[in-house]
Order: sequence, then structure tokens, then C-alpha cells
Amino acid sequence: MRIATITTTHHNVGDDFAREGIMHLVDEAGGGAAEYVHIHKHLPITSRRNWAWLHNRGVAKALDRLPGMPGSRLAHRLDALVPLASNDAIRMADLVIQCGAPIYWRNEYSTCATAEWVNPLLRRRVADGGKRLFNIGGGTCQGYHSNGGEVGADEAIARFIRWYCDIAELTIVRDRLSAQILEDCGRKALLLPCPSLFARDRWGISEQDPEYAVVNLMPLGGHYVLDGDLKPDRWQQVLRQFVPKLHQQFPCVIACHSKKEANMARELFPSIPLFFSPRFQDYLPFYSKARFGIGNRVHGAFAMASFGRPSLVVGTDSRAHMVEMIGLQHRYLNDISAGEALNHAQRLESSREAFARQMISLRETTRKEYLEALGKRLSQN
Repeated sequence: MRIATITTTHHNVGDDFAREGIMHLVDEAGGGAAEYVHIHKHLPITSRRNWAWLHNRGVAKALDRLPGMPGSRLAHRLDALVPLASNDAIRMADLVIQCGAPIYWRNEYSTCATAEWVNPLLRRRVADGGKRLFNIGGGTCQGYHSNGGEVGADEAIARFIRWYCDIAELTIVRDRLSAQILEDCGRKALLLPCPSLFARDRWGISEQDPEYAVVNLMPLGGHYVLDGDLKPDRWQQVLRQFVPKLHQQFPCVIACHSKKEANMARELFPSIPLFFSPRFQDYLPFYSKARFGIGNRVHGAFAMASFGRPSLVVGTDSRAHMVEMIGLQHRYLNDISAGEALNHAQRLESSREAFARQMISLRETTRKEYLEALGKRLSQN
């Protein structure tokens, strides 16, 4: 079976984890390894075989620095004007899978209905081409305290969400807010923990003896500032107090999912080890040795949880809530203090064995539910 994945490449470690987990589950449910082609959704033209070189992050960024029209806009313009060839990855695919990531949102910057990949990938290729679509592991990206009402209240977005659900043979969401938004729009979906829990299985990586506490810090405490009262500077002050004290109690490593995070970690904590790699595969062995984690990256938390290690997510938007699906806690960035973070660290350390037992059961239950849902649809091929 030929499968085209709508994902990101060389862009976000969390997206890689979700995609790899989905691939593992699909292959297990289908009884064999499929042939996959990955499409970087922010550059939909990469669905064309002769434009696959734009997957390279350095090339895409270099194009955007050129004078005149940015490279990404030029790529979109070309994709809209040039007819689709028969060797387009989606046209050649037997199945298309939208992999993880926020897919239901509304904020002052953009909406899911107007995302750059909707028209070129979903409408032009999937819907107009009559391709089979699975929508697996998607979520929301609203303010931390949002109840999702503002999303479905926008009729253009509600129409898009209904259409998106209707063209997909299978929709599985990763957080309760997404399920509520769909219900508000008159649709339902299966609610399961993020498939990134199974990325380790695709690469055959097992648990290792715990060695270090993991801290993750993003410059803004998250990807975006969606709440007007958000105080990223305060979070950095908390980190300056918290991280050195944590390092005195446990060997500590700062996990950096981007160069910006690595630069920030070196500036704030030059004497504390950090981990950064351009290869997402390297993060899984790293997280397999964690004792516990505290940080901003939800998929760092999911990676550690897949190895039975607990964590606390300090978040800025609704993505933080997805960790509730695996029994983890989260806190709003504005609300946590250095003392509270240290107390959480002690509780996480003392709960490691109990959490590991809980995760063995949860991963097995979740795996069975995914395989049942996927198996029913794949058998209809």
C-alpha cells in the first residue's frame, strides 16, 4: 500500500514523533510495512516528486531570505498554477494520512479553515482527487483556558470542520477540547491519546535505566502567545531559580527541540548539560534514560511517558491539556513558581514506579483501540 502523509519534515520533533507512531500503528493494523511518502504541509508543492528537495529545512529557509516574493509564497503560487502531474505523491497514494498537529483553531493570526495546506492538499488533491483520507492524532491550539466555543462559533470554521470530518474515513483526535469542538460543530470523533506514544516502537527502542532529570524550556514558554496576560519573562525568572536547585538534587539535562532552545539554554545555564540533535530519531534514546521531566514541550512529555517516565508540562495554550489523556499534570506558565516546580520534581521522582506500571496498561489499551479502529478501515481497501 502506498501512503502519503501530511506532516512536517525537518521542522518539529513532536510532529515526527506523532507521524512515526502513526506509521507503526498502521503497519501493525495492516499486517505489513506500507510504502510512505512524507509531504511537508507548510510547502504543499513537496507533494510533487520533482520538488521533494524542498523538504530540506536549510533550502526552504534560504529561499525565504531571497529578495522579492518569499520562497514559501512562490512555492504556493507555482503549485496553484502548474497542473498536477500523475506522479504527485497524493495522486499516486492509495491512502492519505493527516498526522497529528493542531488542526482545529481560531486566533488573531489565522484559522484552521485558511491554513496554507487546506486548499492545495485537502481540496485540490484529496477531495478533488477522490483519495481516501485518515485524520489521526489531530488537536487544538487555543488559549490555555479556552473552552473551544470561539472556534465553532465562527460559521466559516464550523463549515470547514464539518467538511473535513466528512471527507475523512476516520478521524481520531488527541485531546478532549478537540472532541468538544467537533461536537459543537455537529460531528464526532474517536478520542485517544496522541499516537506519539508509539514512536519508540517503530524504532525498536526499549526503556533504559533512569539517569537524569529532563528540563525543557522554550523562549516563549510555548509556540505562540495566545493569551494577553501571558508572561514569558516571568517563566525565565522561574527557570533561573528552579533549574540550578534541581541540578543539585538530580543530574539534570536540558532537552532542546530547536536551535533557539539550545541557544537559550546555553545562555541561561552554561554549566548544565544540554541535548540537541538535528535528527528526531536521536531524541528517543535520550528520553529513554530520563528519570522524569519538567518543561514546555508536550511531545517531550509523551516521549518520556512512552518509556514509563512521568513529567509535568508547563504550558501556554490548549495543547498542554493533551497530557491529561495519559494521566499527567500541566500548569499554566503564569501560575507556577520555582518552589512549586521543585515540589513537583520530588513528586515525579517518587511516583516513577507507579507511573511506569500505569503506562504499561495504558499503552496496551490505547494500542488495541487504535488497531481496532485502523483495522476496520484498512480492511475496506
